[in-house]
Amino acid sequence: MAIVIHSREDLEQQLVLMKTQKGWSIRALTRHFAISRNTVRSILRKHDALRDEGHDILLKRSPRALQKSKKLDPFEDSVKKILEKYPKITGLRLYEELIAVGYDGGITILRDRLRSLRPGPKHMPVVRFETEPGIQGQMDWSPYRIKFLKTGPAEIQCFSYILGFSRRHFIDFSPRRDFFTLIRRHHDAFAHFGGVPAQCLYDSEKTVVLRWEAGRAVINPAFAAFITHYRCKPVICQRARPETKGKLERWHRTLRGGFLGELDMDKVRDIHDLNARLWAWLDECYHKEPHSALEGLTPLERYRKDLSQIRSLGPFASRLDELFLHRHERLVRKDGTVSYEGHRFEVPFDLIGKTVQLIVDPHKQKVLGVETANGESLGKATPLDQLTNCRRKRRSVAPTSSDAGTRRRSGINLIEMALDRQTRSLCGDLIPLTEVA
Repeated sequence: MAIVIHSREDLEQQLVLMKTQKGWSIRALTRHFAISRNTVRSILRKHDALRDEGHDILLKRSPRALQKSKKLDPFEDSVKKILEKYPKITGLRLYEELIAVGYDGGITILRDRLRSLRPGPKHMPVVRFETEPGIQGQMDWSPYRIKFLKTGPAEIQCFSYILGFSRRHFIDFSPRRDFFTLIRRHHDAFAHFGGVPAQCLYDSEKTVVLRWEAGRAVINPAFAAFITHYRCKPVICQRARPETKGKLERWHRTLRGGFLGELDMDKVRDIHDLNARLWAWLDECYHKEPHSALEGLTPLERYRKDLSQIRSLGPFASRLDELFLHRHERLVRKDGTVSYEGHRFEVPFDLIGKTVQLIVDPHKQKVLGVETANGESLGKATPLDQLTNCRRKRRSVAPTSSDAGTRRRSGINLIEMALDRQTRSLCGDLIPLTEVA
């Protein structure tokens, strides 16, 4: 039977009942509620102490505590009036206000009284959960400012993708976090894992979520088309609730303390040097250390054990680079060139005035090839060489003199019409040109 926990009090009550009435062990309670053993022990010991020594409401207050309270009792009404007017006032500011009206006590008993009159918000307990192998991935960005030896200080973005069950990571530092970088990093992550999870958790970043309407996220159509192509379902986390992606949020602390905290920045020249050190640390240290949530296994061992349950890319694996390329339509100019991002490329003159497609790597912003509008390949994209372009042959071979004399034209000949009109004009018999036609 499922047990629903709504508050800390419910959790403590269930732990005590299951321990005392049903005979559950501390280890069993730890596994059932996914909390630490120290937490279980602390709750049970607190319960035993209250049974043996009595509850707080029954305990006698010491004379010293009564004496301290007497100093503050005459100012009880003043404290309540100030709290009504300024409900978020700090203990120090309240202490200054009471000093002005004759209070001669300390700030400690004032802060204790303030806590009782204005209790803090109660935090709802978070119940951890695990997903089956190949079911869930989690993705997130985290910004860092790094001072490189060669390029100087720079703001960089860390792309993190984790497989929820095995805790295996794909991490990469990038100079930006635009849409093309997001797509390319997914490309690298899928190739690294050799497959795609059934669903992935995302934040409300603009490259993934356009806006929220009626409490539901409106996903970016371009990103939805991309991620659906691999039959991966995007799951958008609720805003201001980082616990949904707890595995990845916890990883950021590990990255800051375990990697960046131990990094010798005097040897890191640029972002490529940083990524090389990151992957060396991941492969040699993090992925080979036993994980507390994996029953003593390392992330790499768990990943290899569950690799058969991760959905493979199948026929997409050999064409993964090709599938991530973009195609942009361009109109061929009169000089036989097309442009992309300020750069010009040469195409055959036969295509002047027609539309061609440029094959572009969106991450490197590099034009790889050219295709016709029908998808026929025209080979690699040739950057414009202005000197060579001036000498390119732009017309077909001119007909020979014999061909020019023997070639017959069909339809109306304007030259013959003009000659005929001039002849008739000289003869005095002017016929409108429309009649001749």
